[in-house]
Amino acid sequence: RRVYLHGGEAGRKVEVVGLRFSVRRRLDDLPEVRERAANLTRPPMAEVMTGGAVVQARLVDAATIGIGETVSGPALIEGYSSTTWVPPGWSGARDAAGNMLLSRKG
Repeated sequence: RRVYLHGGEAGRKVEVVGLRFSVRRRLDDLPEVRERAANLTRPPMAEVMTGGAVVQARLVDAATIGIGETVSGPALIEGYSSTTWVPPGWSGARDAAGNMLLSRKG
């Protein structure tokens, strides 16, 4: 006879210390997730080192950027889970899905 795991015998109590499980189900559509403005007092500009030089970059709260709205670089777009650098000569715009799309000007 072989006993595996914790060497437990039949009828012996076992304490479960950790349990992990997952659940999956099909969604008809994805829920819309949008950021909310943090209403924090923040400086309007930040110094950023880029290309061996220090530039003044505008600080932008990601939650305040509407769909189709453009942010010109240099700018730092600060969101709840990420920060996006928009370099000088570039711009960023929010698409209908909430993504920030960066493009080079000119």
